[in-house]
Amino acid sequence: MRFAAALLSFAMVAGCRGQSTNEPPQASPTARSKRLQLVYEIDLDRAIDDRHRVLRRDLEALLWDKKIRAAVRLSPEGIVVAVEHPAKKPEVEALVKTEYADQVELRACADICLQISTSLAVAIKKAALENAVTTIRSRLEAMKVKEPSVTTRGEQIVMEVDASDERVRTMVARSGKLEFKVVDHGSELMRDLSAVSANDPRARELGIIEEIDQWRHETSGSLSVDYYFLVPERANLEKYLSELARRDPRYAVPDDRQIGFERAGTSWRTYYLERAAQLTGSDVANAAGSYDPNTNQPIVLLDFNRAGTERLADLTARNVGRKLATVLDDQVRSAPIINGTISGGRVAITMGGSELKEQEKERDELVNVLRTGSLPAPLREVSSTQPP
Repeated sequence: MRFAAALLSFAMVAGCRGQSTNEPPQASPTARSKRLQLVYEIDLDRAIDDRHRVLRRDLEALLWDKKIRAAVRLSPEGIVVAVEHPAKKPEVEALVKTEYADQVELRACADICLQISTSLAVAIKKAALENAVTTIRSRLEAMKVKEPSVTTRGEQIVMEVDASDERVRTMVARSGKLEFKVVDHGSELMRDLSAVSANDPRARELGIIEEIDQWRHETSGSLSVDYYFLVPERANLEKYLSELARRDPRYAVPDDRQIGFERAGTSWRTYYLERAAQLTGSDVANAAGSYDPNTNQPIVLLDFNRAGTERLADLTARNVGRKLATVLDDQVRSAPIINGTISGGRVAITMGGSELKEQEKERDELVNVLRTGSLPAPLREVSSTQPP
């Protein structure tokens, strides 16, 4: 059993700003002879999925305002609305057509099924591709890469850079997606999953270890319990949970929750998270590198914009005693306990690893990524052409 307590830290952010995003000049023929060409595919379907998630939350809030009881969930094809009272179904369909005209298309199903319209999907993918190109150019400029070239070829992104610059692959393909999500500690599902795996040879085979984290509130003294797992590989737990859910649907993770992973030495530590992000990178006005004054560990200091500052204060006020996970590129970086309202709009992200130089390198790369914005969807390198 492990006991832990932490405080969500914050610090003054240096007044650094991002670099200009003007399109860089094209390389000269002489320079091109020593250049490296990288071709990337962007997961444009992820951009559609993200819009479905936003639409689901919006529709759920709309039905709540209209006092219509319904379960709104995501499906592989889009969104499913299960109205509690069948007599309300025509009203909901009419509401969807009125409020989301030209945004969604209804599909035939037992409930109410909808998906992003074809025209909007095309527009979202086009915007995502253009956004990705702009973001990559901004990152290369911030890194002072010599004469970069970033263009599109259909739905692919083609980049040419100096072949001697080894930083490019790591920096460019990094999504830079920053989210802050509340940890649903004390979940009955995680408690039940922990009990099942503790006596399951299959869990031992996959190297899954059950752990418990406990802490007391500084003022009230109330005890909180968090069930989690340690696993050698993320895929091992994902595979195990999938097998359990197929055998018994009670063990399936609901649509509004997710399992988050944080690197813990040579293992991965899990967190049971609310899927909806309470704050994102769009709420951050600036990022700057610094050092923790207590540990001298490299950190990234985030300064939230006005709207983000208000949301952070409200979020922390409502969730005192709970954990708030900082999730970067779908990996939990930290999940400290909220001990009080954070009204200053400033927080710190600590760097992982044990080597100081690697931590400093990661910090500096992360600052550049956050300043230039996140990619709208993940990139995958599909080919590279190097000079002889």
